[in-house]
Parts: sequence; structure tokens; C-alpha cells
Amino acid sequence: MAANDDSFHSTPLPESANRDSKEKPLVDDNLRVVLITVAILLLNLGLFFVLIYFASLVAGLLAGYLIRERKKALFASFIGTFGAYMILFFMQSESLLTYLLESDLFQEIPAEMIVPLFWTSVILAAILLSILGILGAYISNRMFSKSEDSRYQQSGVLE
Repeated sequence: MAANDDSFHSTPLPESANRDSKEKPLVDDNLRVVLITVAILLLNLGLFFVLIYFASLVAGLLAGYLIRERKKALFASFIGTFGAYMILFFMQSESLLTYLLESDLFQEIPAEMIVPLFWTSVILAAILLSILGILGAYISNRMFSKSEDSRYQQSGVLE
């Protein structure tokens, strides 16, 4: 190989190396939030059988970490967790409602009020678990977002 052989250096750079530093993202930000919301829903469904009710907290932690904007992270965590638990409760609703009707828990309640009361309690339970998911997203977003707080700047965390 000759000393003046520049064949290695004369190879053209790939097209991605010539782009500006502000290149267009592969996925739009709103689409990214929707996809992460679906992922949170599926994560809640998958982790429910392992972590029971702490699955919403873990999924919320992940949502807060992946989505840096606090409002979007809280929204994605709430919608994903609410959707997952409504699916889980809906799948179990027939057997649970049959059990509750066969037991004597609803003796004093009129028959036409049992089903609306049941679904109201199911929706409230899903909302409460979604609030646990929001808590996880808030904690994670607070921990991992770039903060103006001097504690993080002095310690060098996530700079």
C-alpha cells in the first residue's frame, strides 16, 4: 500500500452523516405518546398476574421515564392503566357478578340497582388503580426529568 493512497479516506460518507443535527424524528411526538400508552396498557395486563395491584405503579414509573413531558406522561399512564383494568374487570365481570348475586351481600338493595352499582364500583376501582399509575408516572418523571433544581446540578445527576 502506497503512502499517498487515500482510497480509504475518499469513500463517501453515508447519507445520514450529512444531515443536519436537527433531523426529523422517526415517529411523531403525539404518535409516540399513543404507542407508549398502548405499551403501558399491555404492560399492565401482563404484569397484573405477577404484581397484582403494583403493576399500575410499575407501568406508571415506566411511562414517566419514557415520556419526558409531565402532562403527557400522566395522561398516558392514566389511560393505559384505566384501559387495562377495565379489560381485566370486564373479563371477570360475569363470574364476579354471579358470585355477588348468589351471596347475600345485596339483600337490602333493589334488584334493578345491583348492576349499575356493580359497574359504578368497577369503574371507581379502575380509576383508583389509574391514580396509582399516575403516582408512579409523577415520581418517575420527577426523578428522571432534567430539573432546574440546584441539587441535581451540583451532584451531576442526569446532565
